[in-house]
Amino acid sequence: FAKVEGSIEVAGRDVQAINAWNTLASLDATRLERLDEAELVQSLALALSQRAGIDDGLRAQTLFRQGVVRRAQHRLPEAAAVLEEALRLGASAHRPGYLAGAVTTLATVEREQGFVERSAARLFAQLDQLSRLPEYGPARGSDTWFELGRSLTLLGRSDEAREALRHAQAGYLAIYGPKHPVTKECEAALKLLGD
Repeated sequence: FAKVEGSIEVAGRDVQAINAWNTLASLDATRLERLDEAELVQSLALALSQRAGIDDGLRAQTLFRQGVVRRAQHRLPEAAAVLEEALRLGASAHRPGYLAGAVTTLATVEREQGFVERSAARLFAQLDQLSRLPEYGPARGSDTWFELGRSLTLLGRSDEAREALRHAQAGYLAIYGPKHPVTKECEAALKLLGD
């Protein structure tokens, strides 16, 4: 935290500060479970993102990170609303794939709210879009594949779920290796399906 905070003070630029606060908030919320701190730093990023000269793409990323924090806080309706706003705003940034994480997180929130069919449809559409963006590489979309596998499991579509989870596992192994928690979580989901 001190290292990130120090880089913000040295940088003195809004964009760098917003990116640093967004990263720190997501780390706090998703890995460290320090939700109060995540809330604080995300509010700082959000406030900075409203300044003149900040583009819609960065504002959308900031809303995406706020959605991540809301999900970690189990404030699912708020998370969904913020993520939908991030996607609306991000559409004006004209950067395909730029908000892939927001799409995946929104689909996860939808699944957690019981809208499993909607979640699966959103994830299939996201994977279709990512498949047309080879510059993101084959591991891109691993989280989307994983969340799709989870949704398909709930829908009783085991064969499709298994295939999706295998895609996710391959990506996670390439990115993180076999010992990373997300790789192990994917492996556990596959074992539940008898794989």
